[in-house]
Amino acid sequence: MLVSLVSGACTMVTLSDSIAFSASNRAGSLPVSDVAGHDLPNENSLITSVTAGAALLLLIGLFLFGAWVTQRSADAALQHSAHAAAIFMDSAIEPLVQELAKQPSLSSAALDRIDKLLEHEAVRQKLSGVVIWRPDGTIAYAKDRRRIGETDPVIGGLAAALEGRVEIEQLPLTSAIVTDGNDSYNIYAPMHKLGSADVIAAAGYIEPRQHLDDLLQKNRRDTWAVVIVFALLVFGLVFNLIHLASKMITEQNRVLRERYAAQVRLNLQNEILQKELHDAHLEGITINEHFLQRIGADLHDGPAQFLALSLLKLDDIACEVDGTSRAPEHEFRSGEALEIVRCATQNALREIRSISAGLALPELEGRTPSEAIGAAVNAFVSTTQTEVTCALADDLPQHLPAGLIVCLYRFIQEGLNNAYRHAGGLGLSVRAALTNGQMIVEVTDEGPGFDTRDAAVKGLRLGLVGLRHRIEIVGGLLQVVSVKGEGTKLIWTVPLSTSGAS
Repeated sequence: MLVSLVSGACTMVTLSDSIAFSASNRAGSLPVSDVAGHDLPNENSLITSVTAGAALLLLIGLFLFGAWVTQRSADAALQHSAHAAAIFMDSAIEPLVQELAKQPSLSSAALDRIDKLLEHEAVRQKLSGVVIWRPDGTIAYAKDRRRIGETDPVIGGLAAALEGRVEIEQLPLTSAIVTDGNDSYNIYAPMHKLGSADVIAAAGYIEPRQHLDDLLQKNRRDTWAVVIVFALLVFGLVFNLIHLASKMITEQNRVLRERYAAQVRLNLQNEILQKELHDAHLEGITINEHFLQRIGADLHDGPAQFLALSLLKLDDIACEVDGTSRAPEHEFRSGEALEIVRCATQNALREIRSISAGLALPELEGRTPSEAIGAAVNAFVSTTQTEVTCALADDLPQHLPAGLIVCLYRFIQEGLNNAYRHAGGLGLSVRAALTNGQMIVEVTDEGPGFDTRDAAVKGLRLGLVGLRHRIEIVGGLLQVVSVKGEGTKLIWTVPLSTSGAS
């Protein structure tokens, strides 16, 4: 029984492990209520239900066990009492009936000796109503002499005694044994021939019930006391096992809920990141198209216009050479036309080089952040002839990944170009410093500024949008701080702990 209950508790724990494993594998495909709700075992209800079931099983089992042990104890007590009386009969009465081994009846002297023996107070309290039968069922001795010679059927306890066994029977009494009341036990014992195992007679007598009942009652009390103590010990052990199993299941449920909640959060983050990646891809395509449009506009508005002017003047010169020009001679001078062509071509070439310089990167491999910032500032100054103030901290890292160096260069380049284009190059400055494990780079101007709220609604300028995506890809953050009439500041922040800086 105890093994079954322990096995049941272990099975419940194993079932909880299976639930946890299954639910954690399906995390993301099930609602939270399936794991955190009513379908998981509750500690209190588990203890109550299993304890009630265990108590019922224990009560039934121990009741049956107690009844069986009590009955066995009673039978053993009766047999012990019967054998004790039989031993007395063997030692005291058996020598007085040896005549039956040689003759069919007892002599008067033998009958008188038996009567005299049974008249002793101690014997009378222990034994009463003694009757002795011959093997054929004929009564050889009885207190009532009139019954001597009668024959009783050889059945039950009498038959067992004639076969050599001691037998005890409860009421009703046989007709052969006389007693004053019904509150007694009938005991049958064999009488043997001295020196052999031959049964020459069987003796039956009555033992008063009071003595045996007192003994049996004491045995019952002792037996049930042991059974109750054993039941309490077993129930305490089982309850402790159930309580421990319930605590294990509760802890596993808690861990399961935490794992499931963490898995749900990860799934949500993955969905958000996938959406952001998709949006970034689409926006990158848009930025690329806008960038190509800007390059096309720069080529159209710059070099293309100068080249168109050159072609126009070249057409005029060709017409003059062919003599097909309709302009008066004093209105056309070929030398001036050639000078215009030369200047326009030079300007177109300069514009093309300027655009190419903005698209191409200088050699940045192996450069420190300070050198990359310096290269971007020097390229801007040499192109625009605009003064830029630099303030770089001495504790800047000596190494950054190549992607961060390129991003840093583009940030300085785009920030200065925007300041030159929209702020007229007024009060340009570049600062870089380390703060709380982060590298912070700022590009500032003293131009007219703009309202960042309007910019958020209308969208930042193309260069800044592309720059923001470039910075976010490397794990950085771009901030645009601007107030109308007070200038603009671009702030790039990158955590060095995750950037691989050294």
